[in-house]
Amino acid sequence: MTPFQPRHYKIPGLTIRTGGGFPSAVLPQTRYACWEWFRFDGAKSHLAVDTVTRLNQIIGCWPDNGAAAEPNERPFVERFFHLLARNFAHRLPGTTGSSPESIERLLNDPHGNISLLVELEELEDMVEVLVGDYNGTSHSGISNRTPLEAMAQLLARDTGYLRTLPRVVQQNLCLLQEARIKPIKGDDVSNRPHINFQEVRYSSPILSSSSALIGKKLRVYFDVRDIRTVKAFFEDGTELGILTAARPWCYTPHSLRVRQEIFRLKRAGKLQYRDGDDPVECWAKYKRQQARTSKRAATDLAKANSNRKALANEGVATPVTKSQSDAVSPPGKELRSQNVVPAVKKPTEPVAAAGPPQARILKIRRTITF
Repeated sequence: MTPFQPRHYKIPGLTIRTGGGFPSAVLPQTRYACWEWFRFDGAKSHLAVDTVTRLNQIIGCWPDNGAAAEPNERPFVERFFHLLARNFAHRLPGTTGSSPESIERLLNDPHGNISLLVELEELEDMVEVLVGDYNGTSHSGISNRTPLEAMAQLLARDTGYLRTLPRVVQQNLCLLQEARIKPIKGDDVSNRPHINFQEVRYSSPILSSSSALIGKKLRVYFDVRDIRTVKAFFEDGTELGILTAARPWCYTPHSLRVRQEIFRLKRAGKLQYRDGDDPVECWAKYKRQQARTSKRAATDLAKANSNRKALANEGVATPVTKSQSDAVSPPGKELRSQNVVPAVKKPTEPVAAAGPPQARILKIRRTITF
């Protein structure tokens, strides 16, 4: 639903051809455009109550689940998948083809040379360029026009053809994320209001200073890829703002599944960490040790690293400031001592000329809590 933003392509020289691209980047009137009918297959995630609720109540469209084993019911997307496989996927090294007997399996066998295989980020880059090029390629079925040219002419004839998201939803796309209803609770010591989400406290400077809100309920929306922060609304729809997890959970980006696994491993006695330690970093260290003999652990660690890179590319994985973490830290657990090591300047860097004193960049290596 968000307007197209080009990725930072990892492969040198990879770019979308002239005349190609995506509708929301080429045609401004298609930004935040949505559908009347949304067609998909029968995957369980597509049939989930949360998915259907967002399609109906937020986007305002009708879901249409395709019939099983009936590709003719979706001719356009099936044709595109065929072109995607024939001209792209089956030409990559390591392809499995369309069946165990496919000749592509033999022709594109890397013969154990892992360096020839395509990494996930490279695959995502190529798919984006492939679709962008497809939109700029002439098709004989539409009078030798490109899909973007055909869409531009259609919109020129009928300006009311597209329906866009309401502006309030455009400014709060978090409404398309999962949501939970959480009561506002007060701390027994300082009476600082907060909510509990996935076994961690969340608050903000506004919430922590509003004891009158204790007992009220909030609807919190969260991105399952990074749950360091959530966005909260009151029951009447009034926005409260961003709530941040109490430290040390607010520092390292982590998904909902990673946090659930951390607490599961801790209850089982397999993962131990002290107060003040970063649980996500401890989990990553545990996974690195297990990855030597466990393929599943290596996969979990690779997924976490890939998720962190994806968030960084989208500008989501921004560090939480100290002022935000101070507002949600439990009382009695303030930092007493920190080992701070200044960043070391590389010898190749030129020495700056004498001038006014400049602030040095410091990097926290370890946090000790007493």
